[in-house]
Amino acid sequence: MSLAEQQSQLWEWVVGTAPVRDTAVLIKAGALSPDERVNVYAEMYWLRLRDVLRDEFAQVHAVLGDENFDVLAAKYVKAHPSTHFSLNWLGQHLPAFLKAHPVDGAPWLWALAELEWARSQSFIAADSAVAPPEALGLVTPETADSVRFTLTPSVRVLRHDVDVRPLFRAIADGQSWRDVPLVAAPTALVVFRQGFTVFHDAVSDAEATALELGVNGAMLPELCEAFSEFGDDAAPRAFQAIASWVNEGMVARVEV
Repeated sequence: MSLAEQQSQLWEWVVGTAPVRDTAVLIKAGALSPDERVNVYAEMYWLRLRDVLRDEFAQVHAVLGDENFDVLAAKYVKAHPSTHFSLNWLGQHLPAFLKAHPVDGAPWLWALAELEWARSQSFIAADSAVAPPEALGLVTPETADSVRFTLTPSVRVLRHDVDVRPLFRAIADGQSWRDVPLVAAPTALVVFRQGFTVFHDAVSDAEATALELGVNGAMLPELCEAFSEFGDDAAPRAFQAIASWVNEGMVARVEV
């Protein structure tokens, strides 16, 4: 058996894609049998993945408790094993997994998980320059059709069928999530970072659409179009929203 084949076999034992048996062909016996020695590494590997998910989704963990969260984590890791050298990406599919496999009594848990994931990704997003308030002076009647706004890499836009902000706040404050009434209603959230602090807040559907456009850079007429439902007030509403983005440090560049 080649070295590559030996490494592949050991990997399959450790991550659980192959049963731990016939290990003596690769592992020497010692104080523990070959099977026991492999199982030590397999257990350590699982605990490491579980702990990463517990830390990444602390609020989901708070709702489920240790035992139920560990069951969820085991099912999730089996469906979405780690494929990246950085464990920062291990939980990227958990919100979608929870949406496809809702937890009894907490069908909204996917939205809480998505908010947690968006916040963690916003925190580690690349640093960016931030447009100063005076950058809005670039918008004039002559330049209005050619001004582009680009948001910072930390900005995330989420759309949920329930507002999980009260739940998030209660858990963060150490309160019981069971005492929080959840309102089932379409809710759009924006997540962004200022320095080392991550914020999230609700926005209108129109503003969420504009923010989604601004993530990749959008011209002012495109942003105004997102507010077209307001008719003649579309441009003033768009500019009001953009001004708030600049004041919150969400705009990286304003370019003509």
